[in-house]
Amino acid sequence: MYWSYTPYSLVPLVAAVSTGALAAYAWGRGTRTGRLFALFALAGCIWALSYSFEILGGDLPTKLLWAKLAYAGTEPSRWHGWLSLYNIPAAKNISIPVSWRWHRSSRSQP
Repeated sequence: MYWSYTPYSLVPLVAAVSTGALAAYAWGRGTRTGRLFALFALAGCIWALSYSFEILGGDLPTKLLWAKLAYAGTEPSRWHGWLSLYNIPAAKNISIPVSWRWHRSSRSQP
């Protein structure tokens, strides 16, 4: 992994730290809605931290790794809406973008 510093990575890094602190505070409240909010805030923290590392990545494999992990941070918001409607298993929903290069079900062959 190669890293290159840019000042653009500081904004998502600050967002990740503040969202993580907010998630810890909400989890400590102990209420049902507080814990649900904490889980969504933690997902935002994962996304912001992964996006910050994606910006800091200096080569393509590093950027792709952190982009896939950032996608995992966006999943809880999708799970809440779509999985409750269509009853799709969560493991299938997150495994497709992670295993993208091993299957060709979404790409056409020349």
